[in-house]
Amino acid sequence: MQLFVSTHAPAFMHLQAWNPTGENVALFEATGGELRSLKDGVRLLDSLGIRGSDIYQSNGVIWVEGPSDRLYIRHWMKLWCQAHDVTPPQEHVDYSFQFYGGANLAHYSGADCADFISMLRLNRRMVLVMDRDNDFSCAQDGTVSVLKPDCAKVRVWKELSTNGSQQVWITKGYTIESELNTEFVGEYFDIHGERPVSRSKSKVALAKLYADSYTDFSVALGDPAFTAVRIEELLLNINAWRH
Repeated sequence: MQLFVSTHAPAFMHLQAWNPTGENVALFEATGGELRSLKDGVRLLDSLGIRGSDIYQSNGVIWVEGPSDRLYIRHWMKLWCQAHDVTPPQEHVDYSFQFYGGANLAHYSGADCADFISMLRLNRRMVLVMDRDNDFSCAQDGTVSVLKPDCAKVRVWKELSTNGSQQVWITKGYTIESELNTEFVGEYFDIHGERPVSRSKSKVALAKLYADSYTDFSVALGDPAFTAVRIEELLLNINAWRH
């Protein structure tokens, strides 16, 4: 069966949302009585007057410090969904990751403030993931206590907490690597104080190795009673962003 659809609706242009592989689908443009193959979908959207925010912005943003955090969280969500027999959310459609780069968080705000970049204006549906470091303490039930009230993390956390609808995930351990399977941490990290420090590989290389090594959610986490709850909350947020 072959289907030919003529439309200006942006939903059909957004192939990644409904046809991620692009197989057996082609785009054409009609010009003066002829059809021409169109490989540049971005140019088509521009010609239709469709703005980037109309179609290419994902439903929400997960703010993380860097690329290794993205790999860990994406892998945990995948394993959680497999364990519960549900379809995992699709990156770049249901959610996207945005890096704030550690100390660069000092230039962002969880409120509307002219002196900072407003995270909510970039996308009002968001989750912020932060390493605990020495700025917070985190109890087993997720209760957060402030240790350094004047730091940027605390300021942004309070701003988002005031808004009430944004989730802030503060790691229970010193960094997100502290949440990994304890055997993996023991094999590849030295612990300096509380901070896990890689013995040799880069943080991204270790995150990829971890994702390849652990394909069962029940053994992937060092403290599943805490981290699994955070992952479930994150997935609930992503699901709510669809509506």
